[in-house]
Amino acid sequence: MQTQAERWLSQALPNEGCGFLLGQYTAEGAQVQQALGVANASASPTRFSMSGQDLYRIYSASEQGGLSLLAIFHSHPSGLPVPSATDLAEATLPHLHFLIATPDSRGVWQWQNFQILSPHLFIKTKILLYSGNILDTDKNSASMLKGEKA
Repeated sequence: MQTQAERWLSQALPNEGCGFLLGQYTAEGAQVQQALGVANASASPTRFSMSGQDLYRIYSASEQGGLSLLAIFHSHPSGLPVPSATDLAEATLPHLHFLIATPDSRGVWQWQNFQILSPHLFIKTKILLYSGNILDTDKNSASMLKGEKA
């Protein structure tokens, strides 16, 4: 069964899909409470961008809900789930996690989690799972995201 974020990424194919994970930081990591898909303003299979209007909508939703922006997620429809040169050059929010997903040959999404520190430096982090899938926001379970050096 696909998660909310995976359904959004599947709908964006053959282009990259993108969105944000919202939630709260806890002692165990970050509790993901909502996945919000955003239209890829680039409409491209090799890059994503978000309109200012969509970014405002996401920031407003997080503030109104008392939530923090935890992560940006996006897909690489035909590549590997690692930051591309474009991802590294255009990343402007180094405090966020960047989750990158790629569909495998069976259409199952494979996820990797990174923190992009600069245009030339990123750290692969582990996704630690608590009470189910990190991106499964259709359930009321407490899903967690915690970064550790791999």
